[in-house]
Amino acid sequence: MTQLCGPDKPYVSPGLMEESHQRARAAGLAEFGRSRKMGGEEVSARYRVQLEVDLEAEFQAWSRQNKRKNKLNAVRTPLALLGLVAAMHLLSGLCHLLSLGFVSSLCDLVSGITIVCLMVWGYGQYTGSHPHLVSAIDMLSEAMLEQVRR
Repeated sequence: MTQLCGPDKPYVSPGLMEESHQRARAAGLAEFGRSRKMGGEEVSARYRVQLEVDLEAEFQAWSRQNKRKNKLNAVRTPLALLGLVAAMHLLSGLCHLLSLGFVSSLCDLVSGITIVCLMVWGYGQYTGSHPHLVSAIDMLSEAMLEQVRR
C-alpha cells in the first residue's frame, strides 16, 4: 500500500485501493497458509483471524490517509452550503414573485441559518477550535448531499 498511496503519493481512487487491498490480502493469507507453524490448527486459526483483523485495520488507516489527500473533500462542505444558500435565495425570489410571502420568508430564514453555519464552519476550520461544531456541520452537509444524490 505504501507504493500505491504512501505519504508522498497523490490521491488514489477508493476502487483501486480496494482492489489492491484484496490482492495483497489474498497473497498475505496464502503465504500465511503455506508457512509452517508450531501449535497446531487451533493456534494457527487464532493467528489467522488476528492477521485478518490487522489487515483490515491497516486498510482502514490507509483509506483514511488517502481520503485526506482528496482536494475536493476540502471544499465539499462550503460548496454544499453555498449551493443551499443559492437554491434558497432563488426559491425565495420565486415565492416572492408568486406572492407567497410566508414561504419566501422561510426560504430566507433557511438561507440565513446556512450562512451562519458556513461562517461557523470557516471559523472552526481556520482556528481549529470547536471541532465538534465543524464535524456536525460536515455531517449535515454530507447528509444533504446524500439526499440530493438520491
